Amino acid sequence: MSNAGLILYFRTIPWKLLFLFFGLFFIGEARATNYYFSSSKGNDSRTAIQAQNPATPWQSLKKLNSFFNNLKPGDSVLLKRGDTFYGSITVSTSGAASLPIVISAYGRGGKPVISGFTTLSSWTDLGNGIYKSNCPECGVTDNMLTINDKPQMIGRYPNRSYLTFESHVSNTSITDNELKNSPNWAGAEVVIRKDRWIIDRNKIKNHSGNTISYTSASAYSAIDGYGYFIQNDPKTLDTLGEWYFEPKNKNVLVYFGSYNPALYIVKTSSIDTLVYLRYCNYITFDGLSFQGANVSAFELIAAGHIALQNCSIDFSGKNAIYGAWSQSSPFFSLTHSIINHTNNNAITLSGDFPNALIKYNTIKNTGLIAGMGENGGNSYEGIDIEGANSIIENNEIDSSGYNALKFTGDSIKIKNNLIKGFTLTKDDGGGIYTWNGSKNATPHHGMQIEGNIILNGIGAGEGTNNQNYLPSEGIYLDDNSSNLKVFANTIANCSHSGIYLHNSHEIQVLNNTTFNNGTQVNISHDNILPTSPTRNVALQHNVFFSSDASSNLLKLSTIANDINLFGIADSNYYARPLDDNYTISTSQSSLLPVEMHNLSKWQSSYQKDIHSKKSPKAIVPYFLKKLIGLNMVNNGSFTNNINGSSSWNSSGSCIASWDGSGKINGGALKVSYTKQTNGSTGVVVPVGKISSGKDYILKYSVTGIKPKGEISAFLRQSNSPYANLSAIKYDSITTKRSDYTVLFSSSATENNASIIFQVNDSYGTFWLDNIELNEASVTITNPKDSIRFEYNATTKDKSIILSETYLGIDSTTYSGKLILKPYSSIILLKNTPLKTSPIQSLNFEGKKKGTTVSLQWETSNAFNTSSFDILKSSDGVQFKKIGQVAANSIALTSSIYTFNDNTFSDGKSYYQIRVVSKDEKNTYSKTIVLPSSENVKLSVTPNPASNKIWVYSNFFQDYRNAVLTLHDIKGSVIKVIPITSSYKSIPIDISNLAKGTYIITLVDGNTICNQKFIKQ
Repeated sequence: MSNAGLILYFRTIPWKLLFLFFGLFFIGEARATNYYFSSSKGNDSRTAIQAQNPATPWQSLKKLNSFFNNLKPGDSVLLKRGDTFYGSITVSTSGAASLPIVISAYGRGGKPVISGFTTLSSWTDLGNGIYKSNCPECGVTDNMLTINDKPQMIGRYPNRSYLTFESHVSNTSITDNELKNSPNWAGAEVVIRKDRWIIDRNKIKNHSGNTISYTSASAYSAIDGYGYFIQNDPKTLDTLGEWYFEPKNKNVLVYFGSYNPALYIVKTSSIDTLVYLRYCNYITFDGLSFQGANVSAFELIAAGHIALQNCSIDFSGKNAIYGAWSQSSPFFSLTHSIINHTNNNAITLSGDFPNALIKYNTIKNTGLIAGMGENGGNSYEGIDIEGANSIIENNEIDSSGYNALKFTGDSIKIKNNLIKGFTLTKDDGGGIYTWNGSKNATPHHGMQIEGNIILNGIGAGEGTNNQNYLPSEGIYLDDNSSNLKVFANTIANCSHSGIYLHNSHEIQVLNNTTFNNGTQVNISHDNILPTSPTRNVALQHNVFFSSDASSNLLKLSTIANDINLFGIADSNYYARPLDDNYTISTSQSSLLPVEMHNLSKWQSSYQKDIHSKKSPKAIVPYFLKKLIGLNMVNNGSFTNNINGSSSWNSSGSCIASWDGSGKINGGALKVSYTKQTNGSTGVVVPVGKISSGKDYILKYSVTGIKPKGEISAFLRQSNSPYANLSAIKYDSITTKRSDYTVLFSSSATENNASIIFQVNDSYGTFWLDNIELNEASVTITNPKDSIRFEYNATTKDKSIILSETYLGIDSTTYSGKLILKPYSSIILLKNTPLKTSPIQSLNFEGKKKGTTVSLQWETSNAFNTSSFDILKSSDGVQFKKIGQVAANSIALTSSIYTFNDNTFSDGKSYYQIRVVSKDEKNTYSKTIVLPSSENVKLSVTPNPASNKIWVYSNFFQDYRNAVLTLHDIKGSVIKVIPITSSYKSIPIDISNLAKGTYIITLVDGNTICNQKFIKQ
């Protein structure tokens, strides 16, 4: 009805009836009442009528609790801004759907504070820097103490790190061989890191010798080799701010050292819970501050339609908001609020909290003090929520001890949150984490993780048996998770994985960007849920990017040889511009070795990612200034033997032997097999001492019997525990010779180090040669000089000024100004020419086949190279260009080039390679000489001979990359002599040969000529 129609309607009603209509219409408004409270100006003896006037407020929360049952739907309780109210609020009645009971603020100033803090004073000096203050208001426990509004760590020994125990008995005791009997820790607490995600605090029953016996309410047992520390004992107090609570006399002991405690404001929590919400509905808290809860600021049990808005919750001894799981508490709402400094979980809504809304909040500094959170796995977390149809959106969650956001339930939407700094106290967790238990658990549906920015998953190795392993994941979909859409998220700088699908299925991973994580996306099926295979995973339109030259972009592992059944993958970008080769790792079972793939091999082997691409631009990984010192490998050319080097595989089927057939350059190390196996072979080449922080250049040659295979190389300890000392670098093996140059940076100093080459046994026989390791002076490329990562974690467009030209991952060019949409990101590669060093090596050689000369050369850094000109001369002085080969200027590993000269004639021909630089600073290769076989002269003197022969050839002075081989009449190779410098003649000792006819052969890859001689 229009306004005019409504007025006309009212004019037709008699005035008495009209008055009655308006009285009934506004009766709800008339019933709503405001009640005022002021701790500074209030008086609890005033009447309820007086308390409705801000000039005559009530004073205390005790009065509010006694009156709460008299509140009606729509009533408001208003606390004076700037005042602090000590105590707790017990909500004992409900509002209504459109008329909630509101607890808010009035007046001017800061938010009214509901406080559980008691300020400590009247300090008694106990000596040794320890002072005591009595707290009669405190309960039986004390979980939070602040000095000048900064939370302090409860006293512990040792102060920061963990001790290590060698053995344990069930869940009752641990034994540390280094622990002394004094001081005796009976009565204190032992905090034990029982697993990556478990830190339990346990009461010490007995301390005898090096064994601590304890009582634990936790179901988790200890793991040998993990860590522990002692806390909650006055004997631990030795660092400023450390404290201890004595429950019997309710004394608080604080270590101040030589400082005067009167100079500090010291507060301790003495109220367990600040707001009790039990069996009530439609309550709103608006514009209030809650500080110093000893246990929880808010406790919810069967409380529906509870709303917190514009509030702050600080210094909670355990949880800021705790919802019990016994009964449903629907439609909980937390908006535009701040939660800071929580010892356990900022928000726990455990059980049935459907339709929750958590939006526009900031949650900071949760669970950062080991030993102060709850026992078990669901602790030290930012948000832990179980609730169908819930929305967690536009929040910032900063600095969480374990999972930043853990969730479970149907149709949950987690959207546009900024999550940074997590798994700081425990790990094997993530920025966003979910889990659905065993195989038979009821699957969830309709869950969505969209548009979140997730940064800096750190990991917490301290107190475990492997401190260098830091399992922190950006988005972690754990056991039996299913029916999730992971869409348009940005995940960066997480120590283990950007996205981790662990025993998960029916997952869509679409349009995400992962940047500089340990592995960009990790999909794993293991024996935790062996009968729940990974299936129906869609991996499409994502950007997987790393500026580290060694990290995996995609890692897949399974116990069932079924990677091809995991799902679909296509139209992704696998970008690792410092080394875009071998970026994908697969492991088909525990019986098979890890296999590395470049994108093309992955596409052909599994028929996935057919339309996916690599980085649009390569980046030079390093520039070599010079090699330092001698080759650290004593026998890397394997001229006569393989002494010092060895091979090993688990089945004992590999054989390392010397091969003098000239497979690469004269002698070589050959690895062959007595039977077909599925493991991997390691070739161990000792190098002696390497030093932490120094750089080393490895050069080696390799060939094999199959056209496709992979070889890895790395530095490792030669003795137990055989720890890796460098990153692992992968290259390919083919039936042709490949020469590689690899940079290693040593992670530790080791007096007895080795180079390890690894090849899968299934590849078969391979050869290694020309192994050199030198300390090197290099300039390592800083990826930040060429790669720019930008994100926008706000609700508004972000303007980014670009002073140079950049390429996007899809090759789009950007310059000037770039507009980044809310909760999105972009990775840019600088598109200006890089200053690059010249080619680091140019191995140039040639072979004559009939009337054709086949030229081959190899480069290990052609980034600044445009092409190669092939030059030829008949006299070695005047050269003429006879051809050109384009350079592979984006290759990050060695590249091999070939050119055939079909104009060879009798006589000598001289060849050079001119390296045409992009900056027009050309360089030249060495000159090689190829004579015709008819002009090569080879003679042996004396002939016959008894002890020594001299081999003469006009060839020796022109060619530097050949070998002489000594054969018996059956063709068996007896000796190989490399020609490494200019000779007129070469002596050969034949004193140990049996009498008979032998052959000297001049070899440069093909036979040039032979000469027989007789041993007398």
